[in-house]
Amino acid sequence: MTTDPPSKRGRSEAVTHDANEVIELVFDVGMESEEQAYNPDMCHQLFGEEELIQGHPEPAITLKLSAAFHALLEVDSGGKKEPGATDVVGPFKEAFGDALFTDEEAFQRAAVQEGSLDVANLGTPVSIPGDWAPECAGGELSLQLLASSIASATPQLKALHARLQPLLLFYIDAASMIDQDDDSWDLILALAKTPGGQRVAGFATLYSFFGWPDSKRMRLSQVFVLPAFQKRGVGRALLAAATVHAQAAGALDMTCEDPTEDLQRLRDRLDVQRARHAPWLLDAARRVSGLPPGATTALEGKGEVGEGQAAFHTTIPADITKRARQELCLCKQQAQRVWEVLLYEFLRDAKGQDGADRAMQQAIRQKLSTAISAAETGSKGKVTQETESGFILHKRRRRDAGPGVGGRPGNPCVPVEEGSAEAKAAAVEQAVEARLDAIASVAQRRGSTLA
Repeated sequence: MTTDPPSKRGRSEAVTHDANEVIELVFDVGMESEEQAYNPDMCHQLFGEEELIQGHPEPAITLKLSAAFHALLEVDSGGKKEPGATDVVGPFKEAFGDALFTDEEAFQRAAVQEGSLDVANLGTPVSIPGDWAPECAGGELSLQLLASSIASATPQLKALHARLQPLLLFYIDAASMIDQDDDSWDLILALAKTPGGQRVAGFATLYSFFGWPDSKRMRLSQVFVLPAFQKRGVGRALLAAATVHAQAAGALDMTCEDPTEDLQRLRDRLDVQRARHAPWLLDAARRVSGLPPGATTALEGKGEVGEGQAAFHTTIPADITKRARQELCLCKQQAQRVWEVLLYEFLRDAKGQDGADRAMQQAIRQKLSTAISAAETGSKGKVTQETESGFILHKRRRRDAGPGVGGRPGNPCVPVEEGSAEAKAAAVEQAVEARLDAIASVAQRRGSTLA
């Protein structure tokens, strides 16, 4: 921070602070439970890419949130503001609208008027199958999961959702606000039972779109867990509830919009857990891995994986993809990811860790190399990446910083016809390792039973 008096500094030398360090979000204001305070993960969507607060000597910016997410903004510049100082209140006003207060008495009146959450007005209960693992129920938390169309939701739920949406700006990159009048949007709400009453623990949104020839598909668009409830099973519960809701709505499958690596890993673990309760899928993976039906280890199979068979590959068969879509609501790409994890688990049980790693590396490398070799025409300055439709070429974006980075975390993403052959080979190897790491992080621990 610059310490010279303002009169001795030029405009470009104004005192600056990292906005993420001087902004504090305080949850549960006015509740019996202890208030929880957190710094945001990001704030560039309010204060620009550099995330700086300028011209305030020692700023302290506090956003207090009631149980129903009415917001009170308190700004202390810590001294006299410099000419041209950052407008702090304006970006918050634009983001939070009528839910933002700068007067504490008005804030308290709104919080009291709202009262406690009335569960009966917040949607229809969603039940998660018990065999989807206990973590789906929130672990040690007592969770209630509710689903509703946003357009036809009760006024209380619409108002609550409108007050929740601006929080995404502090935690989700490129967050956008949903049009509540668009009947394509559904909301999944997670409520946690606490000593102070029911509290919102997180929410997810789903978008319905056309599915050929006469059906619909669903896209998981946003998944947000409040800071106090993170790492406690709420995210997994929301994913599970979204899947149940999509199936109940008759969706062909459920995709996921631009997931983070953590969200993709969580989704993979949930869907692999579901797949373990589909005998037809396990039997198919056993056959491809080289084990006879019913065998779970190499000893039962009495032979090495792949013995007397064609070269091992990881592409999921078309009939298995179709059935996974029909019975598990898995889109093509997600079915492929689940399939690779199951294959890896069977290979590891049959060949051991090193043997499974080598087999998967070779198969992933071959698949990626084949895709790159087939993409020689018109590929300058582009990258190849795996999507629901297979490998595609697209222009490099800033987020395509390396293997496994981009719109589909963990999927191979390497340059085509760019750099030397050695550089491309190194990029392929990095992509192979990234995908193998993603598979291994989801795979069940050795010694457990696949049945």
